[in-house]
Amino acid sequence: MLGFADCLERELPKVSISVTRLAPVIWLGKSKAGPKARKWLAYADKYILFPKVIRRAKRDADVVHILDHGNAMYVPHVADVPHLITCHDLLALRAAEGDIPGWDVGATGRKYQSLIKSGLQKAFSIAAVSEATKQDTIRVLGVPEEKVVLVYNGQYQVLQASGAEKLDEFRSAYGLHGAYYLHVGNDSPYKNRLGLIDIYKELLAQLGDQCPNLVLAGKLPDSRTTIAISGLPKDKVKLVPFPEPGDLARLYQSATALIFPSTFEGFGLPILEAMSLSCPVYTSDRAPMTEVGGNAAVYFPPDNPREAVSRISCSQNYQQMRQEGLVQASKFSTEQMINGYVQLYQHCRNR
Repeated sequence: MLGFADCLERELPKVSISVTRLAPVIWLGKSKAGPKARKWLAYADKYILFPKVIRRAKRDADVVHILDHGNAMYVPHVADVPHLITCHDLLALRAAEGDIPGWDVGATGRKYQSLIKSGLQKAFSIAAVSEATKQDTIRVLGVPEEKVVLVYNGQYQVLQASGAEKLDEFRSAYGLHGAYYLHVGNDSPYKNRLGLIDIYKELLAQLGDQCPNLVLAGKLPDSRTTIAISGLPKDKVKLVPFPEPGDLARLYQSATALIFPSTFEGFGLPILEAMSLSCPVYTSDRAPMTEVGGNAAVYFPPDNPREAVSRISCSQNYQQMRQEGLVQASKFSTEQMINGYVQLYQHCRNR
């Protein structure tokens, strides 16, 4: 969410909207107490001290925009002024309510998600980042359709293409020799990294030595994924933890294709990032992946590795995929996202 906040703080002044950015400051959480005590003290910083900051700052605001649905518990503190909240997804809430198989949420997590749900239900207006998330929001929260406004994501961070020489230097520095498929994400259940490993095993079985390598960018794998990776040839898998924007752009540029097998998403930002940098995209045949990818991506069932490989193998017109991807990516510009929020701010002020 920091990238989203950075983007709005950077872009809104360009359309004559001044921005005051607020975030909790960790004071009590810096205590020399033990880890468990510091955790609870940090909660006090966030949920007891920070609301006081919000209540003071809202007096000077025309509109309060809560940028992340995970902070919906702040809604009661701004209920008397025009406000909105961006809902990026309701996946954790759905998991807490038993709606996503394989994603277990503990008692504390369920309580936390119930607070988020209550805050979202009380919000004046909710911005949903995709049509799939909009429909989730209406269904799961039980709110009227007119309360939820679709504001498609643009690209939060500026990912700039590099020239051939810079790409060669990058590949050499990271040891990226030869062709590779790319995945950008983490081990959250809905990201389906384990399913990705199964898909890649099928690709290896069919293509042998001709199979491109696999690069996993983002959070380092957890123990289950590490065990799954250990069953692959060591020289075929490369980990690139938390790449900086410049390196992430070069990963997309250099990749044979992005493979994005998520079972659920709120939007699917890597699809947009890849297409904007001429990287072909293979992704799940589910919304919102199909919203973002449009006619430019190739789709496969994320829970069927053999069928996924069949569709990947049969659709390798990369030049066409790159061209169509650039056209599709242009439909999700940062400008259109900012314009959507400007209109929503005006709506909140005129309520």
